[in-house]
Amino acid sequence: METAERRKVAGALIRVALLLGGTVLFFWQLRHPAIRFAWAPLNDAAFLAALLLPWLALVQCFVLQRWWSILMAALGALPVLIFTFLALLGAMFASGPSAVDITAEVAWHGSAIRLYRIGGGATASDIVLVRQEMSILPGVKLVRNIDHLDDGSFEAAPTSDGVEVWRMSGEQRGFHHGPYRLKRFVYF
Repeated sequence: METAERRKVAGALIRVALLLGGTVLFFWQLRHPAIRFAWAPLNDAAFLAALLLPWLALVQCFVLQRWWSILMAALGALPVLIFTFLALLGAMFASGPSAVDITAEVAWHGSAIRLYRIGGGATASDIVLVRQEMSILPGVKLVRNIDHLDDGSFEAAPTSDGVEVWRMSGEQRGFHHGPYRLKRFVYF
């Protein structure tokens, strides 16, 4: 009987570790993207699903019905609630019809180099994100952020080993960024 009980506790703790590890991996992936969906609402759905992972870990702790697991879940509930609230608040203010616009696109060895203008909202200025993207499956892209540039109008041109970006407006008109050396398969 004790062995079955230990297996139950060990299985629940493994599920908690996997759920929390999945949460960390997903939110690291938001900052350093590797995989994105071509359809933006699917990215939003994956974000919302990832917000459920820490809550599922807390449920697993409650299911154990041990004093230490209930205490762990109760202590973890407030940080997870704050985390979820701030993530939803950030997502709500970061989204919108003009939050992300593609301003330039260049083909390079089977991948696309795109310049995205990302709206900073009322408290920050816009930025331009230089990103390399390659389709790996229909609707799924392998992506890599190359650089973040201050707001402005930019153009890009392919080179033999990457891409060059230059500013087309403002005080620094003609300022050259790059050349950015790229990898044929985004990461290798």
